[in-house]
Parts: sequence; C-alpha cells; structure tokens
Amino acid sequence: MPDEILLRPHLGGFAYRCRVVPCPGQPVLDPVLFIGGAFQDMYAWQRHAAVLAPHATVVTVDLPGWGGAEPLPPSYGVDFLARAAGLAMERAGFARWNLVGASYGALIGHRLVQLRPRSVVRAAFSGIAGTPSAAEIATLRACAELLRDGRPARFAEEVTAHLMCTDPARPVRRREAVRRVLFSQLAGAAPQARRKMLGNLQRLWATRLFHPGPPPDVPTLVFTGEHDTVTPPAAGRRFAAGYPRGVFVTVREADHVVHLERDREYSELLLTHFRGEQAARLPFCRPYVPSAAA
Repeated sequence: MPDEILLRPHLGGFAYRCRVVPCPGQPVLDPVLFIGGAFQDMYAWQRHAAVLAPHATVVTVDLPGWGGAEPLPPSYGVDFLARAAGLAMERAGFARWNLVGASYGALIGHRLVQLRPRSVVRAAFSGIAGTPSAAEIATLRACAELLRDGRPARFAEEVTAHLMCTDPARPVRRREAVRRVLFSQLAGAAPQARRKMLGNLQRLWATRLFHPGPPPDVPTLVFTGEHDTVTPPAAGRRFAAGYPRGVFVTVREADHVVHLERDREYSELLLTHFRGEQAARLPFCRPYVPSAAA
C-alpha cells in the first residue's frame, strides 16, 4: 500500500491538490477529510494524520487558492470551495466520510455539510463562530494591506498576535514555541504563497460566508481553545446550538490555534467524536458554561 496518493482534480478551470494517506490496516472509521485555515496547506496536518491513520484513511487538500493549488480570485467564496472539496472526495473514491474544518476551513466545511449531508458521517469544526464582526474584518483588512504593501514580517507579527491569546494570566500550552513557528512560517512565505494568503483574506469580506438553510442533522462537534479570542467560546457554543445534533466543548490551556498548541489532544478529540463517544469526558476538555455576561 502506498504511503500517500496525490490527486489533481479540477473545478471551474482551476486545478488543485488532494493528498490521500491510506490506513495501513483495516480501517475502523470512515475516511477523514481535513480542511485547514487560510494560511495552511495540505501538509499542515501530518502530525494529526499520524494519530488518525491507524484508524482511518486521511485526506487533506490544497483547495483552489491554497498551497500548491492554482490561485483563485477572491470573488470565489466558500460555496465554490466546498464543492471543490466534495469533488476531491469523489475523485478519491469516497462516498461517505468524516469531516474536520479548522477556522477558515470550518466555514468551508459548514457549507460542505449543507451541500452533501448524506456524504458527511460526522463533522468536527474548530474555531468557528459565525459571521465575523466589523472589528474582526477591520483587523483582517489591515493585515491584508501589510501583505499588499510587501511587509511580510509586519504581517506575520500582526496575524500571530491576532490569532493567539497574549494575556499572560491565561495559561496556553506551548504559547511561545507556537508563536515562533507561526511567525516564521508567515514571514518566510514565498511571494506566490503570500498572494494566495491575500486572496483568502479578501474572500472574507468579498463573498458570502454563510448560505441560507438550516444545518443538516449530522452529528457535529464544535470546539476551540478555552482562551480563544478570535472565535470566542460563547459564539462557538451558539453556532453548535444551530445543529440539531451539535455539541460544543472547549480545550483547556489553548486558544484559536489549538491544533498546534495541543495537536495530540486535538487528534484524540477527533477520534473520540468520530467513534460516537462523548467528547466532554476527555480530561483536557470541558463543557462550556456561559458567564452572566455571555
């Protein structure tokens, strides 16, 4: 069995990439599709895939506008990207799969569940909270301007500060190590990668992020770090409540980039949900209890 299979599907004239990591033995779970955030490529999930691969085939994608895929104009939104993700799974030969969407990828994943409710067995979304606020869009526009002006180091500094909780009173695992890695990846991105990042940012205010229609009756886990300042737990809980079978938990000592700070626990949380077990029972999770202000 090959270590990985690389596919190159096309949609609407745009070529993109799909990476399939087959389960080395008999899979006990349906395939798992990962859709990452605005600044991730299909190799960003290798640590998580190593944990999941003994249980299921793992699929990651560079959708149009991401990683090694062709650039995508910012006028193409999550509807197009969700259709591209579904087509990738078709090309890989999968009719049913589990779905993981992180941050920007959770927006795409939510639309994919709407478009293909019979294909998604279970869904898990981290760092999603609904339509970005005006303040959030203003911050992202400012970051986009730094990219457009050719200031990648300043861009990396601002994005890293935006994505991570900087309050020293709030404990976050591996905070400084993750900050350095994020900064290095963003500041050192090649010019073509920076252009794709810019397009992904522009998509957030140039296109519709949510489409009408209730979420389907798919078992869905929504989660984030307990100190997430980008998509706060209270908003994530409200989003999960919109799903007929939605559940929300927070991960201790983590923020918006929980997949980096607690990658092993992130993967264990996914396995627990995809097995149909209760995520809140895990020692690093806690059910969210809103404060009086929430």
